[in-house]
Amino acid sequence: MFFGLHGFDQKIIQEYGSLVGLFLGHIPSLLIADPEIIKKITTKDFSKAPNRLNVVRNNNELQHGLTVVEDDHWRFMRNTLLPTFSSGKMRKMDPILRKKYQLLLESLKKEADEGKPIEFKGMFGRYTMDVIAALGFGMDIDSQTNPDDTFVKYAKELFDNKFSFRLFLIFVLPILDRILNYFELSPLNNRRVMNFFKSAVHQAVKMRDEGDQNRTDLLQLMLNAHKDTEKNEIESEQNYEEDPNKWKKRGLTEDEVTGNAILFILAGFETTASSMTFMAYCLATNPDCQEKLIDEIDSILGKEFPTYDNVQKIDYMDWVFNETLRLYPPATRTNRVSKVEMDIGGYKIPKGVDLSFPIYALQRDPKYWPEPEKFDPERFSPENKAGRHPYAFLPFGHGPRNCIGQRLAAMEAKCAIVYILQHYRFVTCSETEIPLQLSISSGLLKPTNGIKLKLEERTKDSYIKTYDFSLLDTLYYNSPRFLNKNGTQRKSLSVSYTMDVLGVVEINGWILLIVFALVAVYIHVKWKFGLWRRLGVPGPEYFPYIGTLRELKNIGVHGFDMKQIQNYGKVVGTFLGGVPSLLIADPDIIKNISVKDFSYAPNRANSFQVRSELRHGLTVVEDDHWRFMRNTLLPTFSSGKMRKMDPLLRKKYQLLLDGLKKETDEGKTIEFKEMFGRYTMDVIASLGFGMDIDSQTNPDNTFVKYAKELFAPRINFIIFLIVIFPPLDRILNYFNVSPTNNRRVMTFFKSAVHQAIEMRDEGDKNRKDLLQMMLNAHKDTEKNEIEDVHSYEGDPNKWKKRGLTEDEVTGNAILFLLAGFDTTASTMTFLVYCLATNPDCQEKLINEIDSTLGNDLPTYDNVQKLEYMDWVFNETLRLYPPAVRTNRKSKVPMEIGGYKIPKDMDLSFAIFAVQRDPEYWPDPEKFDPERFSPENKAGRHPYAFLPFGHGPRNCIGQRLAAMEAKCAIVYILQHYRFVTCSETEV
Repeated sequence: MFFGLHGFDQKIIQEYGSLVGLFLGHIPSLLIADPEIIKKITTKDFSKAPNRLNVVRNNNELQHGLTVVEDDHWRFMRNTLLPTFSSGKMRKMDPILRKKYQLLLESLKKEADEGKPIEFKGMFGRYTMDVIAALGFGMDIDSQTNPDDTFVKYAKELFDNKFSFRLFLIFVLPILDRILNYFELSPLNNRRVMNFFKSAVHQAVKMRDEGDQNRTDLLQLMLNAHKDTEKNEIESEQNYEEDPNKWKKRGLTEDEVTGNAILFILAGFETTASSMTFMAYCLATNPDCQEKLIDEIDSILGKEFPTYDNVQKIDYMDWVFNETLRLYPPATRTNRVSKVEMDIGGYKIPKGVDLSFPIYALQRDPKYWPEPEKFDPERFSPENKAGRHPYAFLPFGHGPRNCIGQRLAAMEAKCAIVYILQHYRFVTCSETEIPLQLSISSGLLKPTNGIKLKLEERTKDSYIKTYDFSLLDTLYYNSPRFLNKNGTQRKSLSVSYTMDVLGVVEINGWILLIVFALVAVYIHVKWKFGLWRRLGVPGPEYFPYIGTLRELKNIGVHGFDMKQIQNYGKVVGTFLGGVPSLLIADPDIIKNISVKDFSYAPNRANSFQVRSELRHGLTVVEDDHWRFMRNTLLPTFSSGKMRKMDPLLRKKYQLLLDGLKKETDEGKTIEFKEMFGRYTMDVIASLGFGMDIDSQTNPDNTFVKYAKELFAPRINFIIFLIVIFPPLDRILNYFNVSPTNNRRVMTFFKSAVHQAIEMRDEGDKNRKDLLQMMLNAHKDTEKNEIEDVHSYEGDPNKWKKRGLTEDEVTGNAILFLLAGFDTTASTMTFLVYCLATNPDCQEKLINEIDSTLGNDLPTYDNVQKLEYMDWVFNETLRLYPPAVRTNRKSKVPMEIGGYKIPKDMDLSFAIFAVQRDPEYWPDPEKFDPERFSPENKAGRHPYAFLPFGHGPRNCIGQRLAAMEAKCAIVYILQHYRFVTCSETEV
């Protein structure tokens, strides 16, 4: 063991490969360093090796802990304890956590003010002990202000198992531990220490029994699941291997409550403290990474206190945390034990064999981690993660038996480090050991000689930066053009210049630098806007960035599309500001992209990042995230659900007619967009969310006003700049002034949805509307867990297990409120315009309504019998589609219309232009519902009609939109006709 366990694993894998046969004392052990095999064992074949191997039988209270119990016993206990670590519980812990990391900073400040090197392991150990005791058990042990706290001393003693001759003998001959334990001499079961913790837990339970029993921490959850159960009864229930529900009936025993309480106190102390210590060391020894992290913290949080939610916005913090865990995983190995014979890497492995995964060695394997000894947080950027096997990173394990407390560990570590970095930097000192010597103690990776660093106050920030101007020296100062007055050549400046923020370099040097910059910008722009020419795609010439926008302002997107297609054909290379966009008006190509090649371009393209709550909406999310969400929401729009909505819909279209009658009786000209907007808002609010906002009888309803404001962003100079330079939106959004994320409006809708959810929680939870469907699928889920699931690209079922997050419920609720309001109202308005300006068509429709429905009220079913109504509805959508374009984004290089199109390209389908193309629609400007007769439809390409899109990513709400529009129009036509007037624009 000269190398230590971590060094031994690296050496043995290097010599013998990724599968190595070993022995742990007398126990055969297979060392596995192949991520694909690890994935198979921990996930796919989990049932064949579900348990951990314990070389020596656990005789202390921890034998009842989650890490030791097996099979159904483990499943029952895992399911019982899991809700404690949900994101909802984490958020509730923020106030207590804040108190603890503030105490930590006060202690660190005292040391820093005295200029002392700080032993961070001790400081962080006291902090993590305080956190787990307070958040998990409501115990305020206050070890930070009292470093000699008994609780911490005992915890350290429990973790400080020095390797001795007795331990060696037990390892070789495990039965010896049973004998030593009988005489209370076992080094693995220190009775003095265990009795202390057992007493501490019992005292906490007693205090809980006498006080607040409504807490939602770990201890209370275990107590709620506790029932007095006799041992033989438990043993008999373990026979129900295929029915874990049998376990639930018995509850947790007192030993299980005690064992797991001790386990979580200890597991949450040492591992997190070590990770924080190593992270401080990595930042101190990599100041460039520390500066990048500080900049991100300042730009995202400013002076805000770190919380569970806001630290997750700091992407670079997550990368730093993960890179620290890669280099210094607390556990250098994890394992499973084969329950049956298994085929592993082509070898038949018998049951009962230890299957060990060398975490440390795998996470420093150059095959997966180039320059593995280097600290490089960029390894965890989305791009780099996507190209690496996810099971090459194992600090928390993988699969069903991964670390249950990883969310809490990440929160307490990140919040504390962020809070420290809002005030200080970590810096090395003469006592900092570089490089670190590592050793294993109690199974955990530790620095052999500790880690000592200093803190540097951030108020002493230095703004000195160094720039290398050697190239400018060569090109500029050695040029014969620039000579002194006496004809001698000027002396060259030194190779580099150090200057502060207000520093100045000789003016001529700056002129040359500006010239270089302008040349570089010119080359970049020329190359960028020459894309379509290089690919051979026809299209207009553009003045960089603003050419398209100028024309769009004059003739609109729909007019622009028709003009380009007429001039250049059905595949046109265009630009949206600075973003290249391929405009497509060929139905066959649209069909291929939307259906046949859907996997090549499954997502929508966004010109700039959506930053409002709508970023969690169905129209924005991507890949498996979208598939999961689509499948979750789809049942809400079934025909069965539509039929159940008839009574509510009837109430709304009757109110609409009452409003129209009042206007008609007074002889007024009616602005139908307003009337229909109030109707569709009432419908979607009522049918989708059980909210009776009643905007039809109250036209000035606040809800509708905010909806209109959200849908009416005026094209102004700021929007223009954002389209040209999307990163500007990020800056404006930081100051809450982005026109693409109107915080006042979004906050109103967010509040409205939360209010609806709150009312639902207190009332009817059995409704079958959209909101209840989302609430039923809602589970508290943490960001990293979601990212983990993202890697299962071929198995969307993995998403189902995590449920909808609160952000997803809110974002989609707002999306459906808004998407169901304006689009349907616009379509209804265009439809009545078409009927009024084509009275022969209107008469034909009225005759069909009278003969088919008579005086029956319109319903989901009977309006579908009105064939001509459907033709009128579709012909209106053909002439006036609510969206004049839809798009996809190429995920891989694609061949489109004979052109090689690179990945990440906007592929825009020109809906308006296609639906007025005379090739598919003779006399396209004419309103002619007969186009949609079965005979005419049969002779036309189906993808020449695109109002709801096509393929898997078509409009999910089209059935509801058609029902609410048709029922209302039919009901009006049972009483009135639409007619033009002097104010009608024709």
